[in-house]
Amino acid sequence: MRAPSGACSVFSRHHAEWAARHGANAWYAHYPMPDLAGPGWRARRSAGKPNPKPRILMIGHLRGIGTISGFQLFVPSILPLLTEALGEEGFEVHVVGGQEPPEEFREGLAHPAVRLRGQITDPADEFFAADVLLAPNPTVTGASARILSGLTFGNCIVAHTDSLVGIPELAEGENSLLATTGPEHAEAVLRALGDAALRGRLGHGARTLFEQAFDAPVATARIVRELERLGG
Repeated sequence: MRAPSGACSVFSRHHAEWAARHGANAWYAHYPMPDLAGPGWRARRSAGKPNPKPRILMIGHLRGIGTISGFQLFVPSILPLLTEALGEEGFEVHVVGGQEPPEEFREGLAHPAVRLRGQITDPADEFFAADVLLAPNPTVTGASARILSGLTFGNCIVAHTDSLVGIPELAEGENSLLATTGPEHAEAVLRALGDAALRGRLGHGARTLFEQAFDAPVATARIVRELERLGG
């Protein structure tokens, strides 16, 4: 967003800092995110029944750059390690998103634990049902919509460290678990699945981050103030 005076707000601290270094009057703006879970998120999450098997959610357009980059870690590295630890029938990975996965991943995703769910109308049930939201996407394009969505639902999030480019407020052990390699992601997922108290604490931290920084009224307030300042 560029104002008449040249002031520029950027929905990524990394990119805002780059723009500032190159002479722009740039500042980091939090992405205004609607509250997808709603004010009753805590009651709905508390009312959920435990899953018969640990349930992992991966969500996003299956032909999108972010999802494809995540599959490049998930299929050859993360999934085999989860299988080794939990058994082929010992967990579920719900892959939600439009289109078919690229051909190179189809054989690897033909796994007893993987559920290719396709496009869905309302993802709320999926976020609430997941024990872990897994986002192993090594991309530096900005704030990840799948992670921001997970914040609203109070999910236990396991994310790639590259996500810090778009959401630098992600903090290891406070509102998420962060990893870089495939084995690190698998280890983080297993750690979360084995510790319900940790999942609850991270989910609470995720929701708190949303409310304090990304909730639309909060995030837009700074933008409105800047526009008012520029308008005199």
